[in-house]
Amino acid sequence: MKGISCNTYYRRLRVVRTALLAQTSPTAQKIIPLSSSMAIQRSEPIQPQPIPVCEKVMIRKNGIEIELPQEVSEKMLLILLRGLQEC
Repeated sequence: MKGISCNTYYRRLRVVRTALLAQTSPTAQKIIPLSSSMAIQRSEPIQPQPIPVCEKVMIRKNGIEIELPQEVSEKMLLILLRGLQEC
């Protein structure tokens, strides 16, 4: 390293890092307690929203649209998907 020993390099690097950390150390942040008047109060618990149920299965590919009932069999669905792969 251009005439500088590794020990000297790392010692000086540590001194520079320590000096930079001392200059840039952030000020301590204060924790402010949340008073009861600021707390969000709910009179009733939050109810989960129901997941909408789809009544049909829609498949679209390259301008082809297929609408199937929700009860479509796995076998029929696989046959249609294989056919659409060839389109």
